Amino acid sequence: MICLIEINNPCNLSNSIYNDKHYKKARPVNRGYESTAVGLLIMLEQINIHPITFISALSMALELTTSGITNHHRRTAIIARYIGRHLGLGRYDDQILVYSALLHDIGAAADWYEKHYIVHATDNDHIFHHAEKGYQILKDSPQLNHLANPIRHHHDRFLGGNPTGLAGQDIPLASRIIHLADRIEVLIASGEHIFLQRERIFDQIRQSEHLFDPELVAVFREVSQREVFWLDVVNLNIESRFFSDLAFWDKYTFEIDDLIHVANVFSSVVDSTSHYTAAHSQNVAKVAKEMALIRGFSSDEAKQMYLTGLVHDLGKLAVPNEILNKPGKLTTEEREIVKQNPYYS
Repeated sequence: MICLIEINNPCNLSNSIYNDKHYKKARPVNRGYESTAVGLLIMLEQINIHPITFISALSMALELTTSGITNHHRRTAIIARYIGRHLGLGRYDDQILVYSALLHDIGAAADWYEKHYIVHATDNDHIFHHAEKGYQILKDSPQLNHLANPIRHHHDRFLGGNPTGLAGQDIPLASRIIHLADRIEVLIASGEHIFLQRERIFDQIRQSEHLFDPELVAVFREVSQREVFWLDVVNLNIESRFFSDLAFWDKYTFEIDDLIHVANVFSSVVDSTSHYTAAHSQNVAKVAKEMALIRGFSSDEAKQMYLTGLVHDLGKLAVPNEILNKPGKLTTEEREIVKQNPYYS
């Protein structure tokens, strides 16, 4: 189960940490992270990271492009939750739906061709590739494995003919909702007022009746009559308010080891973007942890260094594969694209 993340007393900052035995005069160790977001979290006596905040941050990594951050996963999750609310989903099912929607295209994150393809493709067998890959990425994660099955089936056609062999009501409800929400979001045009698009979007969904659960299409028709639905979908500032109540439902906790397990999942995705960087993030994490221990940091602090090493390259998802794998010298434009990496991380 996705859990409330609460790390108590993450740092035992004893005076000895600030004493360098290699110098005659004691002086503060320059940790180098005090001004960073990670540093601010580490230095607090108590850290509370709600699950929606954590999942949203990871979801943002899936939205990275050379021109910045898109909003496909966030919008898909908002649409899915509107449909789920109308169906009266319980708290746990609502939670699974939102988190699965926020991560539904994780299987395409490392492949720029795949990311481009799934936005424009609608109904052919290749569309299932990233869904299966997403399942494989998450299925063995103790913290995220309950999202694996909804993601695996999120492109299954309602009338069947799917590689998974499922059809109709046998397809998980969360998958059926995400499938519909995903297509609705893709049909939204950026250059036209959202109210002028409502009928066109519904007509296109209705014409694809073999793809979607007709009961869910009827629900979408009903919720789409409300102007607030469309305004929430396109409002870039709605996310924190729209999902904030999820944070109060879960009373379990993520320990630092849980965070590391989840970060390992995402580091493997990031490192798979290039054959030059296989296991790069894990190796950086290991070296950072050992250096921290040698330097006099506590074991808890060293774990946090390890965690930071695992996620330090998340921003690399904003760099196309052809640049990462280019055998020759990068152009000036390509170097500027690569420079986005640490900012987005």
